[in-house]
Amino acid sequence: MKKPELLAPAGGFDSLKAAINNGADAVYLGLGGFNARANATNFSKDNIREAVSLAHLFGVKVYCAFNTVISYSEIPELLELARAAVEAKADAFIVQDIGIAAILRRCFPGICLHASTQMGIHNLYGAKIARKLGIKRVILSRETKLEDIKAIKENTDLEIEFFVQGALCVAFSGGCYMSALEHNQSGNRGKCLQLCRLPYSAGIGGKKAGEGYLLSPSDLCLIENLKLLADSGVSAFKIEGRLRRAGYVAEAVSCYRKAIDGGFPPSGEAAIERLKKVFYRGEYIKNAYLEDGTPDRIINKEHQAHIGIPIGTVESVKPFKDIFEIIIRSKHPLIMGDGIKFFGKNGETSSMGAGNVICLAGGRYKVFGKVQPAVGARVNLISDKAAEDAALSKVKKIPVSLSVTAIAGIPLSVEADCGGISVFHSSGYIVQTAQSSPATREQIEESASKSGDTHFVIEKTRIDCGNVFIPKSVINEARRSALSKLEAALIEEAEKGIMTEIDEAEIQKTIAEAKGFAKAPKEKGIYQSNIDGSGYFAGENTAVLYPSDFTPSVVKKLAQKAIQNNQTPCLRLPMIANGKDIKILETILKHNKEIKTLLINNLYGFAFADRGYEIIAGWGINICNTFALKEAVRLGAYRAIESAESDSVAAEGKVYQFTGKGLPMMTLAHCPYKTLYGNTCENCAYKEGLSYSREKKTYNIARRRIYNCYFELIAE
Repeated sequence: MKKPELLAPAGGFDSLKAAINNGADAVYLGLGGFNARANATNFSKDNIREAVSLAHLFGVKVYCAFNTVISYSEIPELLELARAAVEAKADAFIVQDIGIAAILRRCFPGICLHASTQMGIHNLYGAKIARKLGIKRVILSRETKLEDIKAIKENTDLEIEFFVQGALCVAFSGGCYMSALEHNQSGNRGKCLQLCRLPYSAGIGGKKAGEGYLLSPSDLCLIENLKLLADSGVSAFKIEGRLRRAGYVAEAVSCYRKAIDGGFPPSGEAAIERLKKVFYRGEYIKNAYLEDGTPDRIINKEHQAHIGIPIGTVESVKPFKDIFEIIIRSKHPLIMGDGIKFFGKNGETSSMGAGNVICLAGGRYKVFGKVQPAVGARVNLISDKAAEDAALSKVKKIPVSLSVTAIAGIPLSVEADCGGISVFHSSGYIVQTAQSSPATREQIEESASKSGDTHFVIEKTRIDCGNVFIPKSVINEARRSALSKLEAALIEEAEKGIMTEIDEAEIQKTIAEAKGFAKAPKEKGIYQSNIDGSGYFAGENTAVLYPSDFTPSVVKKLAQKAIQNNQTPCLRLPMIANGKDIKILETILKHNKEIKTLLINNLYGFAFADRGYEIIAGWGINICNTFALKEAVRLGAYRAIESAESDSVAAEGKVYQFTGKGLPMMTLAHCPYKTLYGNTCENCAYKEGLSYSREKKTYNIARRRIYNCYFELIAE
């Protein structure tokens, strides 16, 4: 079995180099602001070629993230950046907006597209729809079940990518609207304010049910499940973290590289300890949502930030000038530059970087800082300078064989070879016969073997010389020129299979269309949602049904009631549905022939168009522009509800605007009751009326039960 690809985040050049030097097979990065980490350093059209060339020199692939939704005014800039990435020979483009996918396909024929996790693909039906969009790889939602990964592998030719390390969004990817609707900072546009990381209080029927970081998940760490994922069809292991420091990238890549190369060892305690030091919220999620059913532990309501690993306690604290002298008893040797955090009875109290560190006897260390922890406070290490420096100090070099020919009367020449790729450089210097002190073979070899600050290391040299004189500077210059040619040849070889074209006519046509769509009339219908999730289209006799329990009998009662009211029943499908959920949905439709129309909020719903159902593309498809609308129509939609974050979709056909109070701010695949009570599914603690509150905001939590239970956070 081919080793799965190890894919690392590159928020900037430092992280890019850290990923390459520690063994990443590929990196993903943002270009400008059209990516899900708009606040990362990111790359620009001016330096993307430099970044791609560096990666390709070491055989590392580069995937450019264009995984946000867009408006018409942004399309010229989007195409300009995409052109720069295409010209830079980027290996693939990660997309969320189905309109962007269409634009990139038509403007850059041959482009390789990957479906972002923001597309929400998590079952076989969704994967097949992605294939219709021209997608070659799906980055599956973190909520995907292992059985669905296997089904996608067995029934499609798609590559499968899966997150194995890093932050986990509490909301189903692409379906979180809280930051956008409350603060106009959209997660679907890379500007999420992470309101989920704030403290919340819970109540049921007016009684307090709990409090804490109720929407803050722990981080993923699937290093012990790599073999399981690989055997199920995952071909790329992805590390999250384009907003994290380079030291995090270096350590995470190093740990996963070792695990992959070691044949996926069943135990990774040492690696997990290293990973905890670079980022750890208190409890890693080691199985994600892979197993059947609803996970018992996703949220860590005690911690929402990095807490590192425990190393000791505070022994004493006393004033020192305008700061404090702190004595720490620690099992971990502290050095200048380490990061430490203090904890009291009620949790985290303060943190600091260790400045001057004085090692005392008996595992005690004196540090100085502006913070004043309590005596007896627990001390955690949140950054290990020695470990991160060691990972960051790794410099990957490419082994080269060098042949130097220095024969009197002909130009000095150097041939450089790497893995069968050879280049030849002939110097303008004509080698002279030595008159007194000839250059020895050893002297020529010494000069030829120096690789300096290049990306190469000279492992073998062959010297063919006679009784000649040749200045060292000439040898050095010839060697540098040969290595420069070899670098270009290696990059060219790595980029042979990247054949994307640039269609100038289509680019100009697309820009013109965008301007036309922006000016087109915006006459829209109204979709009115009720607080329970049902709804209707204003002026039409369509009733949208959205049961709490998806069973044939419940749906039949709702459908019959709609018919009795002279309304056409339309079933709203849930945003998340794994393979077992899909089977139940199919059974429901089989026993409810009167339902001919489906409202969908995930790509998998388009699969029902081929079965004769009328499809309404809902807000969860995130249609923010007419290009996306056209793709939805091509996939089978006969009308659409535009994204709740958009006001710019031209009304071609029937386009509706969402109104009402039933819009889910988030769709959750974990169980809030397990978070609050620690119960399991066997002793279900569900009660109606659960709500979460933050400041003056209150959110009702509605359960949707199919095979699994899903929950929606709905603003009052």
